[in-house]
Amino acid sequence: MAGRRNRSAGRQADRHSPAPARIWHDRLTLELFEYVEQPARPEPPAANRPGYGHMAFEVSDVEAVRSRILECGGQDLGVPVVHPLPGHGTITFTYMTDPEGNILELQSWDGVSRYGALDS
Repeated sequence: MAGRRNRSAGRQADRHSPAPARIWHDRLTLELFEYVEQPARPEPPAANRPGYGHMAFEVSDVEAVRSRILECGGQDLGVPVVHPLPGHGTITFTYMTDPEGNILELQSWDGVSRYGALDS
């Protein structure tokens, strides 16, 4: 990360939580902030809307992580799906919102991790 700096540092700092998450890889940066004040969203969330759609996470147990997100105030955007993909295994996935309304996809592949599943 040498030579990199946070160009957004100081912008609306009073609205962010004290511990933002930043992930850098090659030329990609992902920043996650928790806002103290949440603006109203004008339309219901949809995974296929233009622009930012959703973030997908590979997890060990879709139902366990789904239950935890629901306990924290998230909502389902459908039901969990189990779908066999010949030659690739079986995927279990679901779409939901986190407590702030961001759309998430949770997915698990036959218990075989392609990237290293996030534990619940």
